Amino acid sequence: MEAEGCCVSRGSGVVRACAVLVAVLLVVSCGPKAAAQFFAFSQPYNAQVFMNPALVGKADYMRVNAIFRNQWMNIKSPYNTVAASYDMRFAPASYHAIGISFLNDMLGVMNRPVIQYPEFHVAYSFSFNPTYDITLRFGLEGGVMMKSVNYNTLIFPDALTPPVEETGLLTGQPIVTDKPYQTRTSVQPDFAVGFDMDWLSLNWGASVHHISSPRFDVRADDNLKIAPIVEAHVSYAYNIYRLYRFKVPLYITPHLIFYQQRRNLRLSAGIAVDYRMVHASLWVRETLLHESHAVALSLAYVGKYFDLGYTYDMSFLPEKMIGGQMSVHEVALTVKFMYRRQNLLRSPFGNSKRYRSRARRR
Repeated sequence: MEAEGCCVSRGSGVVRACAVLVAVLLVVSCGPKAAAQFFAFSQPYNAQVFMNPALVGKADYMRVNAIFRNQWMNIKSPYNTVAASYDMRFAPASYHAIGISFLNDMLGVMNRPVIQYPEFHVAYSFSFNPTYDITLRFGLEGGVMMKSVNYNTLIFPDALTPPVEETGLLTGQPIVTDKPYQTRTSVQPDFAVGFDMDWLSLNWGASVHHISSPRFDVRADDNLKIAPIVEAHVSYAYNIYRLYRFKVPLYITPHLIFYQQRRNLRLSAGIAVDYRMVHASLWVRETLLHESHAVALSLAYVGKYFDLGYTYDMSFLPEKMIGGQMSVHEVALTVKFMYRRQNLLRSPFGNSKRYRSRARRR
């Protein structure tokens, strides 16, 4: 009884400590008043390293992740995003993990983007078990964020550029000149912090990105900074066949993810199904202070050595459904490299492996 009381006391203390950490993250994120284009993947669990630095090394294998995202495919200046990451623990039962990531968010066609936001980060996470059934992870991330503007690919109205038709902005041709404009590139430091907690089948965590509020304009206007982004997530993996010892697990996992960037508040609610080698999820996304809604459907093959997934995202506006030209497509590939077998007795609780669901190991 004394040992049980000790575990309960330690567990409640951990919950209180996490609540304090969430409050600290919120204070950090509400510093300077800043705004920038809000970016988030339609299926964030396909990009865990970008979602929260504490998720670095959470998988039971080393992983290489690559994502391509296309927004508004059929218009002349779409948004394209490419991302890649690698993360690993120092050893199978190690408490320490490291990861590297690269992301480039581009406006314009792939071979001649107008504006680019390349990012390169290095992340470190530390995990430990305060009790037998609780695993805590803390992560730090640092790197650089750049902004590159190619003025030679800008398209001007017909008053400045010969148009193809009578309309100007989207139908004009790029400027042709013997003296091309110089591409402007700015570099700023960028940092993030986060934590994650597993308690039996319950998972929750939070993070803050762009803590340093990178500024890419010389004018002294706080609105020209990139605002910190707060992310909070919670999920619960429920095995439908938990009472059947020899049945293949069928996991139903509800998700809630909240994002905040200044006055942009976004809530994503999803339900995921994992059975054998198939993962499927349905997401509904609401922008709380604006009339903007979206639905995303994700399907993935989950194998021993690689995962391959596709997500289709469709937006809704008042009295009009935005699909087709305004839709979003995401393709994610994860290649897995297994650790060498090692005695898990190095860890006092074996990293609580028996409580890790297949859905969360993705």
